[in-house]
Amino acid sequence: MINTSIADLLQDRVQAFLRQHEQDDVQQFMLSAKPVYGVSPSLLAQQIRGRQKAMHKLPSWAQEKIIFPPTLNMEQCSSELTARFKSRLIRTMTKPDAHGADLTGGFGVDAWFLSALGPLEYIEPDEQLLAIAQHNHHILGDRKVTYHATSAEAFLKDHASLDFIYLDPSRRIGGKKKFLLEDSVPDIIRLQELLLQIAPIVLVKTSPLLDLSRGCAQLRHVAGAWVISVDNECRELLFLLRRDFDGEPIITCTDLFSRNPQINEYRFTFAEERSAVASFAEPLDFLYEPSAALLKGGAFKHLAQGLGISKLAPNSHLYTSHRRIEFPGRAFRVLESVKLDKSLVTKFPGGQANIITRNYPLRPEEIKKKTGLADGGDLYLICTQGTDQHFVLIAERI
Repeated sequence: MINTSIADLLQDRVQAFLRQHEQDDVQQFMLSAKPVYGVSPSLLAQQIRGRQKAMHKLPSWAQEKIIFPPTLNMEQCSSELTARFKSRLIRTMTKPDAHGADLTGGFGVDAWFLSALGPLEYIEPDEQLLAIAQHNHHILGDRKVTYHATSAEAFLKDHASLDFIYLDPSRRIGGKKKFLLEDSVPDIIRLQELLLQIAPIVLVKTSPLLDLSRGCAQLRHVAGAWVISVDNECRELLFLLRRDFDGEPIITCTDLFSRNPQINEYRFTFAEERSAVASFAEPLDFLYEPSAALLKGGAFKHLAQGLGISKLAPNSHLYTSHRRIEFPGRAFRVLESVKLDKSLVTKFPGGQANIITRNYPLRPEEIKKKTGLADGGDLYLICTQGTDQHFVLIAERI
């Protein structure tokens, strides 16, 4: 897409067409679509698909005259929720009107929210994406953003000082998804010392598939790392590099919610986790399942010791207590301990259950086949392993 394509999409009659079809099934749309006022069906479908995605991922961008990029770029960009979080995070570490750079501008979501902090350099070698981002930023409201159609490496050669740098290295090479830092573009491992010469803080976003301890080991001067989950799905890992920092990074497991402004955070260090001592017990009155961010972060013993609760087993990451506590995850009231057989179906209204397995030899599909249970209902069937036996529990969410 070039600027003329953007202009074509901005025609009032094309915008009206997109508004009329914004709820269409895109695959069905493509089967019968024809060019509309000079705009190809594929480009129209791209806009419809992008706006549908934005309604959930980028709600403030799901508006007329916002131009959406190809599907891959929509998938790779940050959500509005995580982009806002990163902007707030950097704000706490920089001076007012901080001058920063987004070295991997892409669709421009992170850049837009970071530009609220002060003057921002947006770097993107793909001129198509840059043109889209620049247009959208203008629609959303002009800020102090300077656009550079160049690579991160070329930009860094001409800039000696910034207040912060942000980058989300590409993790797709030759059409294949990658998640290791050594496979990323730009090469953050090679560039990290140069980045810290230019800016005192550098925030790096990586795939949630990256091993957290590996990331902390490969990157230098890591002062903190954040495991970000949205609606209990792990979305991002963030690594904060601070110039001259030499110590133990603080790990923060952060839970964000799309329909709730609440932010849950749990902090620990790897050293604290190694030294923590967890107690173990059979299922008591209440059972707890850590959030996705905590499970990724790995604060298993530290969580038990810090909250004064017991684990069921070393590798069964479920916790239990006699009295209910505030817990960073899901909480259940245990109703009954049962056997896993066909008679179990009579204990669930309508023969429906929400099945959870943790460190258990059978998968949920196998359990449904064995018991005759179907998905659904309000009760939970939790199958797990204790220190020396299996447990099958009926529980309710609280």
